[in-house]
Amino acid sequence: MRLHTALALGVAALFGWWVFQAVPLGQLADTLQTVSFSALAWVACIFLAQQALRAWRQQILVQAVKPETTYRGNLSVLCMSFFCINSFPARLGELVRPALLLEKENVPLGAGFSVVFMERILDLMVALGVLLVVLVQLDLPSTSVSVNGVLIDFPALAQAAALGVVLPVFSLLLFLAFAPKKGLAFVQAGIRLFARILPGKLGERVGAVAQRFGKSFLQGIAVVRQPVRLAKVLAITAVAWGGTGFLYVQLANGFPALAGQVSWAQGMGILVITMLGTAIPALPGFAAVYEGAVVAAFMLLGIGEHPEVDALAFALVVHWWIYAVQSSTAFYYFFREGVSVSKLRAATRRSQSA
Repeated sequence: MRLHTALALGVAALFGWWVFQAVPLGQLADTLQTVSFSALAWVACIFLAQQALRAWRQQILVQAVKPETTYRGNLSVLCMSFFCINSFPARLGELVRPALLLEKENVPLGAGFSVVFMERILDLMVALGVLLVVLVQLDLPSTSVSVNGVLIDFPALAQAAALGVVLPVFSLLLFLAFAPKKGLAFVQAGIRLFARILPGKLGERVGAVAQRFGKSFLQGIAVVRQPVRLAKVLAITAVAWGGTGFLYVQLANGFPALAGQVSWAQGMGILVITMLGTAIPALPGFAAVYEGAVVAAFMLLGIGEHPEVDALAFALVVHWWIYAVQSSTAFYYFFREGVSVSKLRAATRRSQSA
């Protein structure tokens, strides 16, 4: 926790300095005041619809081990746990959902972990697939920087990374999803081979992690082993993700300086780049890191006449407005279900022990 906190503070300071140092605060304040209330309303509605879809997806996954689970129960668990994911340090909020599923829906803790694990695998697959399409198909603006006399073309570098890194990882995840035992054996063999070249106990630890990952993955994939269940989960995942592209389009149209400049495909690009950016150590709420990822996405995709100001204003609104909307749903269920901060801490400790 100390190491994560130190890294998170350093990363947040770096991103905060980067996104704010070149932006006149007066101009930023003027841009923020131009956003329309109708755009904020559209963003809230699309986000709440996505949250409802994710609760439905969670219910379908949980029904594989607990058929009598209810939609209302899964929605309350999802709203409360997502607030914890966004608010707790070191992503400890991920540990809350299995504990709440156990308490509210009587889902065994191991099954709850499998559900969360499978959701993350599905979301990662979709994210990598979208990123691959965006980087290869979109006409990215030319942005070059000279480093020690070597000219680096960022769009070309991004496209090379898409084909050289994203495509292999995406293919591996597909292999794992549709041939789990063979794919897992392949991954574990590669990890064990890598572990052999590591010194002493470090190699043993890597090997042990590979075994635990294998057990968790097989438990998780078993949740969607039925073809019909898997098809439903994939369809809901696609719709929920696709809706975010329209969310970004609606918000961009709410800023006069950005109206008509963000397409659905670009919105999906912003989503994926932001998601991958917030995977690094960050402060609660992904403060500064989220904003930095959005600004980087705007620059990579060539959005806005003044990308530093426009992107930062866009990032601040979408980040903290969605956080406020999501928090309001969580607080409603905290009050309705009688869940306190002490209960959440106890749930986190139980999951950590498990």
